Amino acid sequence: LPPRFTWLRDPFDTLVSLYALWVSVWDRRPILYETCDKDKYQDFPSFVEGNLSGASRYLGTDPAALDHFTFVGIAERSQACYTALCKQLGIQSSQLPRTNAAPRPPDVDYDLREVHRELHPVEYEIYDYALRTWQEKW
Repeated sequence: LPPRFTWLRDPFDTLVSLYALWVSVWDRRPILYETCDKDKYQDFPSFVEGNLSGASRYLGTDPAALDHFTFVGIAERSQACYTALCKQLGIQSSQLPRTNAAPRPPDVDYDLREVHRELHPVEYEIYDYALRTWQEKW
């Protein structure tokens, strides 16, 4: 089998990024407003309660599903993970450029991180498993 790899990001940071994208396209995509459940998107606290971060959508509820990947990278450690992946693949690594970095939305309350963790524990189980696996392997 060819190497299979994936990258995970802190579930709350993923949600903040998704919210920033949502806010940035809101005015340009009126169809979104017309078709969405407005209660889920009216402000960041509602967004936190109404959205999954997504890893479990693809991996299911068992963090050990990550074991099927040859490599699991962590977004918050992108350069180190990229270097390790290149080494594993036998290719030259380089410095990663910082692209697609958006400013954080001003109305994000970071105290909601724990609320998000309580609402979506499986997302954090998967992410924490990935962190532990990364630390053990690299």
